[in-house]
Amino acid sequence: MFYEVTIIKPNNKKKKIISSKELSDNYWADFENKQKLFSTKKNNAADIRKN
Repeated sequence: MFYEVTIIKPNNKKKKIISSKELSDNYWADFENKQKLFSTKKNNAADIRKN
């Protein structure tokens, strides 16, 4: 479960609100990309660590 995140500027004003749906989508997209890197034949450990 992901909770909505509010990003606040240094002057205490809201900069951006990231919805739980957006956070979830970003997480799973990143997870799938890492799985693709892991499953490639020419697996390079340095590539996985960068992501």
